Amino acid sequence: DGEASETRQTAVEVLGAIEELHKLLLIRTFIAVIRSSGNGIWVDASHSHKACHDMLSRWKSHSQYNSNSVWDQVEIIVQKNFRKLNFTVEVLPLLRESALTNLPEQMDLSVLGYDCSHFSERGLSILHMAVWNSFFTKSGDRVRQYRPSPPQLLCPDFRCPFFRTVSNSGYCIYNAAECRMRA
Repeated sequence: DGEASETRQTAVEVLGAIEELHKLLLIRTFIAVIRSSGNGIWVDASHSHKACHDMLSRWKSHSQYNSNSVWDQVEIIVQKNFRKLNFTVEVLPLLRESALTNLPEQMDLSVLGYDCSHFSERGLSILHMAVWNSFFTKSGDRVRQYRPSPPQLLCPDFRCPFFRTVSNSGYCIYNAAECRMRA
C-alpha cells in the first residue's frame, strides 16, 4: 500500500527519517541507508566469547524490531517513491548477511566495542570503507555477506564516474574486451 505501519520497527523509523529529509532537502540529495536487518556479527560474537554472550543477551528483543520482512517492505517503498533525479535513496545490503572474520584460533572481535553491541573505531572505519566501495559497485553486485576485514578502496570506474544507483547503473556499458586491452 506504499505505507509502512509496523510500530517500533527500525526500518519504519528509517523510512520516517527519509520522508522528513525528502520534505526538507528537495534538490540534489543522495542518501545511503545501511540495511541493518542481519544479526550475524552479533550472533558470532555471542557464540565466541562469554562476556559478549552475557552483554548481548540484553539485546535479544532488538531482533523483533528489525525484521527482514519489514526491511523488504521499506525497500519497495524507497524504490517506488525515492528514486528521483534530484532525490535518491540507496539501501545498501551490507549488514544483511554479515559475519565476523575468523582468526586462526578465534573470531576477530576487534571490530566491536567493549559492549559487543556497537562497532569499535576500527570496525566503523572498515564499515565506512565497505560503504564507499558500495557507492562504486553496480546495485545488483553489492556485497550482502559483509565480513569486517579491510577492503581495498575502489575508485570510480572511468566508464561510470559517479555513485552507482539502480537508476544510473544501466548507463554503464561494460565491455570486457575493452577492459582487457586497457589492462
